[in-house]
Amino acid sequence: MNLRFCVKKYMRARAHIWILLGLSFLAAVSCGRREPVQDRLVVRLEEDPSTLDPARIVDYWGGVIGAKLYQGLLVYDEKLNLVGDLADSWSVHDGGKRYRFRLRESFFSNKEKVLSGDVKYSMERLASPETASPRSWMTDPILGVESFREGDSEQIDGIRVIGDRELEIELKEPLAIFPGLLAMPNFYVVPAGGCQGGGTVGSGPFMVASWKHDYELILERNPYWTGESPGVASIEYRIIPEDFSALSEYDAGSISVMEVPDSQLPTVRKRMPEQIVEIPGLNTYYIGMNCRRPPFDDARLRRALNMAVDREMIVRTLLSGSAVVAKGPIPPGIPGYDPGLKGYPYDPEAAAGLIEAVGWKGRIKLYGPADRKVLGRLVAIQHYLGEAGLGIDIVQLEWSAFKEAINTGEADLFYISWWADYPDGENFLFPTFHSSNRGPLGNRAEYSNPGVDRLIERARVTVDARKRAGLYRDAQRMIVEDAPWVFLWHKKDIWVHQPRVEGFRLYPVYNSDKGLGIFLNKKNSNIEK
Repeated sequence: MNLRFCVKKYMRARAHIWILLGLSFLAAVSCGRREPVQDRLVVRLEEDPSTLDPARIVDYWGGVIGAKLYQGLLVYDEKLNLVGDLADSWSVHDGGKRYRFRLRESFFSNKEKVLSGDVKYSMERLASPETASPRSWMTDPILGVESFREGDSEQIDGIRVIGDRELEIELKEPLAIFPGLLAMPNFYVVPAGGCQGGGTVGSGPFMVASWKHDYELILERNPYWTGESPGVASIEYRIIPEDFSALSEYDAGSISVMEVPDSQLPTVRKRMPEQIVEIPGLNTYYIGMNCRRPPFDDARLRRALNMAVDREMIVRTLLSGSAVVAKGPIPPGIPGYDPGLKGYPYDPEAAAGLIEAVGWKGRIKLYGPADRKVLGRLVAIQHYLGEAGLGIDIVQLEWSAFKEAINTGEADLFYISWWADYPDGENFLFPTFHSSNRGPLGNRAEYSNPGVDRLIERARVTVDARKRAGLYRDAQRMIVEDAPWVFLWHKKDIWVHQPRVEGFRLYPVYNSDKGLGIFLNKKNSNIEK
């Protein structure tokens, strides 16, 4: 049975599901659809963000929404330039060991002025064991963080408040990517003295008005915001898991903008090409392999999996061309991307030969999140690996259970993606492949190569951007040779917006969008069919 037949069979089954869903949802959608609220942007989400507490944000939508609620010292603009957010200006001293920041006048949504002490408090909160942040490692470069964590010091000595609007951060050693870390959601600033409402008091242009979990999250303007005034009075994030329901709502005009589902991309391109906005995605989708135990402690088997899967076919069929095939972990557009990297060709005969040489006869479980779109991809991958001689069982789990399974090393094979938090090759190499991060810190493939570790460590302290990118390329070639992942594809960001939505744009770094510069044109509110 070839993949085209499998895909057609899967698509026919999915079409039947859509028909049944259409019949069951038709009355509910037509009777329960809400009229758009004046001057409110409505955005479709498939599921709730896991948290809006900056110290604990790890997911895409948490970062997207958090960017509108909070400010960090720095932020990336749409051209990937690092610019000031809370910082009005900053300077670098001692060869990159010491940074000094001057804050602009800003206010939290509770009317309190943002002070340097709030920045220090937020960084120490991120580092504190009591917070138990999965991203506390981002404070590791700061001088004195170990003493603070161990309780030998009540503060991080490397973070110094100089005045109400000035502070200094001293590192243990120069770290070229440190300014980029400060743009990540986990460095967003909250008021000293506690995080009210689970950490939702920020100084961004919006604040949380209400949150009905698994239904809707509504933001409204922060009345104390001092920057460019938002073009909409509020943003409503509607939680709509099913693509069918979301598209029905969009066609009725009750959703302003939404990501285009892969299955509907050809139709949307044909019907409303002028309303589509797309950019290359700074991400990598992959199948991780647990390199620490059999059978994937054998690099031959890992290479075989990379040659067994026809990624071009999956991208053309299941993804409707909404991605580009990956040759390694770093996506195009990120410093360190190697356009000359060959990657692995689709070679089922070579893959079958390697699998036969390894001699593995047992069945393998392929883990993925409980999502219908993901299931189609897992079935295709299962098909290819089966053709090459591996027995694969698919296991789909609810997101938190899935993350637990891959964080604890339960899964031998798992399907997941990695998105850029900051546009540097280090973000796709250090968390995911450095041996110090094995497990829940990011290196879920349990991969370890001392040579790769050394190259990544050298790159992290190399200030010269061109030399740093060269070290990333060298490390990436070694990683591809070791094949701890099946490198699948880089997904494009493709969205559609209503004709009355003006100024909508996508940002390469997902947590850069503050929700500014977009507004609703009341004269163009009808939907073009």
